Amino acid sequence: MLNCLYTDEEEGFREEIRSFIKKEIEPHIEEIERGKFPRELLELLGKKGYLSMVHPKKYGGRGRGWIYETLLAQELGAANGALDMARGGTIILFGTPMLGFGTDEQK
Repeated sequence: MLNCLYTDEEEGFREEIRSFIKKEIEPHIEEIERGKFPRELLELLGKKGYLSMVHPKKYGGRGRGWIYETLLAQELGAANGALDMARGGTIILFGTPMLGFGTDEQK
């Protein structure tokens, strides 16, 4: 099927995310749905670089931009909205303003 929205590289990233979710996130979905939020999953997302898709490499980010952030949000949100909201709160509500207005030392 012709995909006019995403490049092959971007679709490859989507497949990477899906594989990661199946292996690392899906086993915890029921636990999250019951109200126990496993904080270690956020730490794992950070170790994989999924908390810093839009942030520049010079500040420890992946520097991949908003398309990659959107793909990540789509796939993680489909698996569990609460986990994606926790991740999004970290990188969008805090990280993006810090990137725009923080000092070099804060970044």
